[in-house]
Amino acid sequence: MSASSSSYATGTTTPATSRRRFLLGAATGVGAASSLLSRPNQSSATPIITNFPTTGADGRGITIATKLGNGSKRVAIANKESTSVTVRNTDGSLVGDFTVGTQPFGLTTDPMTGHVWVTLAGESRVVELDPVDGAVNSFGTTAITPSARGIVAGNGSVWVTNFDQANVTELDAKSGKVLSQFAVGTPLVSNPFGICLDDWGNLWIALTGENRIIRVNPRNGNIQKSVPLTVGVVPRAVTYHGGFVWAATTTSIVASVPNPNGTVAKIRARDGVLQAEIPVGPNCRDLVVVGDLVYVCCADSPHQVWEVDAVAEQVTRQFPVCLFPHGIAFDGDSLWVSSGTGPPDPTFNTKVTIESCTLL
Repeated sequence: MSASSSSYATGTTTPATSRRRFLLGAATGVGAASSLLSRPNQSSATPIITNFPTTGADGRGITIATKLGNGSKRVAIANKESTSVTVRNTDGSLVGDFTVGTQPFGLTTDPMTGHVWVTLAGESRVVELDPVDGAVNSFGTTAITPSARGIVAGNGSVWVTNFDQANVTELDAKSGKVLSQFAVGTPLVSNPFGICLDDWGNLWIALTGENRIIRVNPRNGNIQKSVPLTVGVVPRAVTYHGGFVWAATTTSIVASVPNPNGTVAKIRARDGVLQAEIPVGPNCRDLVVVGDLVYVCCADSPHQVWEVDAVAEQVTRQFPVCLFPHGIAFDGDSLWVSSGTGPPDPTFNTKVTIESCTLL
């Protein structure tokens, strides 16, 4: 596998070769030809918002399941307060709500099998879910804690961040056997959250308690790079794409540092150099990179997805989605956003289609 990237606690596989432009707008004729010569005008594409009611509550991680045998894809969403993972076809039709355990939180897709792996915030185990028939394999171990958050799969392994214990557990993707465990900080202080893999097989982990991102060698647990962010910034989700690590951060927790909004951090993966911290909306929870565009969901009012130009390192626009958006993923045509709310508030997951989308 080339790279597997996990955003929020979500694993979303993004081909490392897709540095190609993601065009918004016409895909044929003069429009397509001219767009090869200049950057697209993102603001000209009007998002088509489709809401799908969900039987689950407090949506968290979201991932796109692939390799289903017929070339199709499915969307999986963790419902933290409903003990289930909702699976939909990419047209929005419901496949099923599959019970997996107490407080499902983080999701990732194994690029080898297409199975969805789930962390449980209320139990000491992880779950492997077949998105085709809903079959569940459960792997209980003391190496996984009820504070498990982030999860990413790749290269035959699954890695889980244990938030309170400040360590990472590696499991064999076939057997669920614990292969290794290594510390990445101080228990109850460092609070590792989001996790992703880069092209070289390194792990990148967001330490929410230390406002920094670290690069770890998964073979020995050694911390190779430490990337400090602005004081008061709280990184949550990380994802890798095209040579860069991207992180979504939440509102400042330091009263003396006024930072009402979250940011998108851009880090060069080969040397760990921070390239930019781009201000976006409040309380950023997750992000996904599509070609030269970064989409980040911000959970506080006005509950929007922000679009960032990855090259120019600036916001291009924002648009409203479901209440308290927590997770975001891209299925190859559309964005999917999970809603971190539940009754009595309306519960919807949102599909966002932005005209025609073409990778060149």
